[in-house]
Amino acid sequence: MKINLVILAAGNSTRFQENKLLYPYHGIALVEHVFQHIPKACFDQVIVVTQYEKVEALAKQYDFVVVYNPSPEKGISYSLHLGLEASLTSDGCMFLAGDQPWLKTDSIKALCEHFDGTHILCASTHGIIKNPIIFPAVYYEELLSLVGDVGGKKVVHRHKEACILWEVDEHELYDVDTKANLKIF
Repeated sequence: MKINLVILAAGNSTRFQENKLLYPYHGIALVEHVFQHIPKACFDQVIVVTQYEKVEALAKQYDFVVVYNPSPEKGISYSLHLGLEASLTSDGCMFLAGDQPWLKTDSIKALCEHFDGTHILCASTHGIIKNPIIFPAVYYEELLSLVGDVGGKKVVHRHKEACILWEVDEHELYDVDTKANLKIF
């Protein structure tokens, strides 16, 4: 089965008060921690949606496809559309936030290995749906209909009967919104 990965890395980091994706964390940019944990063999393509030249340059160092988002103010749905439009020939598309530096390679692999092409496969912790999420192609049209600052979880909630939750350690699924978040782990 052909699965693409879309890494959403175009946000404005308003709560962080500077570009969190490029913020140095343990010697490298925060987003690079995410890039380092991508098991490229699991994916047909890894696509990074960004508005930042430095994130683009980092992504290219990992041989990822870069899709430029010229209008991040349109919300997360716009980044999702851009990444998904580059993935329409895939059987499934995983969406991953670029601010989850603790997500492990093995967890991403496990999600890919358990994707059956029919169900929405969601990482979760204690039954709470988190990113990453893999959507089968049957949901692409619905994902492309999202507008504003709305992500794929809206589609997940509409189709809970089609979801399989894959438990992942909550530490891995934590995303960074403020500098204080980086001191938690």
